[in-house]
Amino acid sequence: GISGDGAHFIRPDQFEDFFWIKAELPDGQIVKLTRSGYDYTLNNHTLTILGLAELGLRNEEDRWDECYIDDRDNQIDIILKGDRIAMGYLSEVHLPSGITEYGRYKPLYNPGGPGIDPDPYTPYTAPSGYSTVEVTMAINDAMVVSYEDIKTFDEILNVNDCEGGNVKEGIRKHGKILRG
Repeated sequence: GISGDGAHFIRPDQFEDFFWIKAELPDGQIVKLTRSGYDYTLNNHTLTILGLAELGLRNEEDRWDECYIDDRDNQIDIILKGDRIAMGYLSEVHLPSGITEYGRYKPLYNPGGPGIDPDPYTPYTAPSGYSTVEVTMAINDAMVVSYEDIKTFDEILNVNDCEGGNVKEGIRKHGKILRG
């Protein structure tokens, strides 16, 4: 997973701590979306940033504290609500990782450091730098990831090339993924 301090997971309510989104209107005007829960009007179309998702299990109390655990897949989804035209104005997601004219933003860390009480004599991962990711409009194209059938070890052994103990050759030829 990704961490905001190297020790704790990122929570669904922390969009404003890490990100802002750039919207480009047809007249060239740039709008910076910096707050979750706020209804932005973009060229007479509405968009709201609801927060972050694809982080971990839902907390029934909508309470996010030090006990929150993410799914550790290094993916963060920004959840938006609005009409299709408003979504089309989004052009970039920014991870400022520091003080900007729009506020102070936390950097991201790989898990493991430095945490909230770093030891000055221990090397840790470095904070993220300023990053920008271009938004890809995929409303009409889901861009799904391809799927490979996962085979068990026993299923691989039943492949013709594996009979007679030539397991490595069977795996090389068939390129299957093993799980035990």
